[in-house]
This record gives sequence, C-alpha cells and structure tokens, in this order.
Amino acid sequence: ALGVPFAELVRAPDAEVPAPEVVWRGADPGSHARFLAGVPGGGTVELWEWGLAPGERYDAAPDRPGTRTLLYVAAGALALRAEGRDRVVEEGESACYPSDRAYSFANPGPRPLRILLTAVF
Repeated sequence: ALGVPFAELVRAPDAEVPAPEVVWRGADPGSHARFLAGVPGGGTVELWEWGLAPGERYDAAPDRPGTRTLLYVAAGALALRAEGRDRVVEEGESACYPSDRAYSFANPGPRPLRILLTAVF
C-alpha cells in the first residue's frame, strides 16, 4: 500500500537484512507468520516462515499486482485455496500461485503445520 517493500519497513537503518519479525499471530500461540528476509532490486523477493496450529486458518488479502508465491510444506499438510480452487499440499511438496488475488491457508491436520514461503514481486 505504501509502495515500499516490506523488508524496508522492518529493517533497522544500519542493517543489511532485517531481523526475523513475527507479523501475524493466529488464535493459537503456534500459529504465526514470521518475515525472515527480503531482497530489494528490480524485483523484490521476500522469505517467510509460517506456522499454523491444527484447525487454524489465514485468509489473505491480495498482494501487489504481479506477485507470485512459491511455498514449501516443511511439516504437516496445507489446505491451500488459490486461483479459485482448493488443494492440499502435503509435507515435502511445493506449490506456486499468483498471490495478487485473494488466497488462504488452513491446517486441516492433527499436528502443527510449518511452511517456508517466498513471495516475488
């Protein structure tokens, strides 16, 4: 919304890379999104770690126009709604989708979900 990469908003003035920062928490303490790093330039790349407790859901507003997201499920299973369709991404699998449209994450499983996510815009 500000036209500034998220990495620039959370980076200390003297730091090359921002310190990891929790920017979202769910109802359960095990559910969170942690911004890990960002690379500005001709295109911006952001690295995130997400955790969702069993039964937790996150509904995302669209990202900036042209943004694409690549994610990897490190633990658990992810119920992903993107591009108007639902799919389950299992542990060890990846998914890529345009995230400049509404999308959502949910943890339908019995154990914590951990996702590593890269947004490119």
